[in-house]
Amino acid sequence: MDKKILGVFASLLVVAILALPMSSAYATPPTPVDFTITVVTPGDITTDDSGMSDTSIVTKSNFITDCTGDIVGSGSFDNREVVTKGGADKTSTGLYVIDGTVDGKSGTLYIKTSVNTRDPNPAYWRIVSGTDDFANLHGQGTFMYVPGTGLVFTGQAHFDP
Repeated sequence: MDKKILGVFASLLVVAILALPMSSAYATPPTPVDFTITVVTPGDITTDDSGMSDTSIVTKSNFITDCTGDIVGSGSFDNREVVTKGGADKTSTGLYVIDGTVDGKSGTLYIKTSVNTRDPNPAYWRIVSGTDDFANLHGQGTFMYVPGTGLVFTGQAHFDP
């Protein structure tokens, strides 16, 4: 009887392993995306060095933004920077929240950004989540600041089934 249970278990395990790669096979292929984010309304910048060492401070800011290109919409940007006092080293992480459209689909996108000023180009972005039609949209890439234009993002995105 133990061999019978082991055989059933092994069969179920094989079926489960074979089914795993099938779900990713149905995702849409990654396609290039290019979009630009510009600041519409600058926000307040606050400094908070509580809990930080004597050598670092944290600045936080919030901006109202517009997004054009392959992703179209508007939203906000929350930024957090850790700055080394007396030095040029700074890391910045941000979260763009964009209500918009992509290829006729709509929803809210949450895009995380990461920059180190020691080597700011490239800076990186990644779609961390979405709502409505964007619940299964994934993407990542790089971005850079272009004077007179804004933040120019390039990368790839795809929809999961």
